[in-house]
Amino acid sequence: MKKILAIVLALVTLLVAAVPALADGPVTTDVTVLAQGGGGAPIIKCKWETPDDDLTKDGTQVDPPLVWEAYKPVKYWAIVTDPEGKDNVAAVYVDVFHPAGEPEHGSFKYQLQLGIVDKETVGKPAFIEAWNNGTISAECIAINPATGQPFTYDEIISQLNQCTADVYMVEGDLYYEQPAGMYRVEIKAVDKQTNATILTNHMEYVCVAAVEIDFTSYSFGSVSVCDNKVVDGDVVWANPKAPAGPAPMNGATVRNIGNCRLQVTVKESDLYNPGPPPTGTPLGKTGTAWNVQYDARLGDATHTNVFFDPDQQVTLPDILDLSTKQKLDLSIHIKKFGTTGTWRGTLTIGQVCVPFSP
Repeated sequence: MKKILAIVLALVTLLVAAVPALADGPVTTDVTVLAQGGGGAPIIKCKWETPDDDLTKDGTQVDPPLVWEAYKPVKYWAIVTDPEGKDNVAAVYVDVFHPAGEPEHGSFKYQLQLGIVDKETVGKPAFIEAWNNGTISAECIAINPATGQPFTYDEIISQLNQCTADVYMVEGDLYYEQPAGMYRVEIKAVDKQTNATILTNHMEYVCVAAVEIDFTSYSFGSVSVCDNKVVDGDVVWANPKAPAGPAPMNGATVRNIGNCRLQVTVKESDLYNPGPPPTGTPLGKTGTAWNVQYDARLGDATHTNVFFDPDQQVTLPDILDLSTKQKLDLSIHIKKFGTTGTWRGTLTIGQVCVPFSP
């Protein structure tokens, strides 16, 4: 009997030893279920836009496409979390506003909803690149309420690594004729309790003046000495582009494909026979006076003619507004008789930007 009791005691001892000892007793837990409007608002750690076409400047600079009726794709990014967990974020939106000055006076452009992108293959690489390039400028970074300072790279990347924040993105566009300037970009995050946070920055749609012509060459046709010959343009865009000259040839047309108003510049070389400049014999001068004179006009007879000598660049005074086209009239006046036949030169069409009023 004693032997049996000893065996039983030994088994009890082994069973007791198999139960892990607790240094402390159980701890209590609790959770607060939020009503609508409860809890903390979402936290937008940072935001930015791509492409950033000028990495020498902080923030985002977007170049226009410089193609008639084309769009420039723009991606809007944000890193968002919530005090109640990132899954408590209900939606993230971007509101974009035109520049404050003319012609849109800060008017609303559009609203888009952002979606979560894959963190490892898309989100983190995009964030790291934007941070290193200076695309995420100071106004793109929120203040950390715990420190009173902007969130740091280490704080943001740590949350991404720990899966406590998500990267959101949506692609919009800027139309070729959208006016140049600083666009206000607001990211708004809303959680399931309808709490909301907004983080605002600005991106620059870089001002680029660009004029396009609808002709591949230009002919004044036949002219008589001492007569001024005017060759009318038209407002019918030739597609494909074709040689321009007197009717029934294609009438010269210019159009604004940039994102600012512009004035057209014109420059015509001296005439050479038989080859184009600088080969052949130039028509040249008699004394100090050129033997040929040109003039140009943007638009009809109510607009201003500008007279100019060979190799002189002139700016036509009339403004070519955003996404508009206009006819270009050119004239030639040969003052002195030269060798008959075909004389050749070069015509250069350019532009200068006309800023919008603030």
